[in-house]
Amino acid sequence: MMKKLQRLLIVILAVLGFFISIANADESKKPDLVFFKSGNNYIAYDTDGLGEQLCHSSNGKNFYEVFRTGYSGSLDDHRVSFVTRDGQEGSWHYKDGEILVDRVRLGVFESRELFKKVSPPAEVIFVALPEIRIPEYLFRLPNERFIYVSANKYHYSYESFRLFTGKGDNMREIEIKSVRRFRDGGTTEIRTEEGLLYFPSPFKKGNATWDNEKIKRLDPSEYGINDVGDRVQIR
Repeated sequence: MMKKLQRLLIVILAVLGFFISIANADESKKPDLVFFKSGNNYIAYDTDGLGEQLCHSSNGKNFYEVFRTGYSGSLDDHRVSFVTRDGQEGSWHYKDGEILVDRVRLGVFESRELFKKVSPPAEVIFVALPEIRIPEYLFRLPNERFIYVSANKYHYSYESFRLFTGKGDNMREIEIKSVRRFRDGGTTEIRTEEGLLYFPSPFKKGNATWDNEKIKRLDPSEYGINDVGDRVQIR
């Protein structure tokens, strides 16, 4: 009986060790966040990752993600500009392990507020920016259907592009295979499962086409576009 219990204990310890190793492996993939403090305000961001993940907190527990809009300088001496989820804009200067907030609009932080590096708080809760989609392109096909392309407002990238087609109240998504934008002022090719969307730069002659068929570009601001989750409606 004792030997069975010992064998069972060995198995349990082995399983626990396996899951601990997985947890450690996942943790190693996260960026190393550095924390800075001024009064009750905190800043946390990955200085080694060029400041791509920015957060701020007024209580040292709930850290709200801030969207980086610009970066210039080196790892040891750089300037970061940002905008918050409320549309508040600002920038700070990182040098010698300190952050000086030197430009702010409507104020998450005080202008000229100096933050110094501190140890991470005991408990940290990260609140990510909301997932908001913005129109990238809107076209009308000859048969009165739309082609609509949207992207992430925050963390914008070609990988975030999504393409929908159909009548305004019955849009369906078509999987994008690749996005290519040329260095001629904006000529863009979006390859999908069902065809190629081509849009020439404003500096080039030619027409936008869908699978070699001429299409008309529209101004998204003139339409009511509801783009939430996997559902898109255009009115």
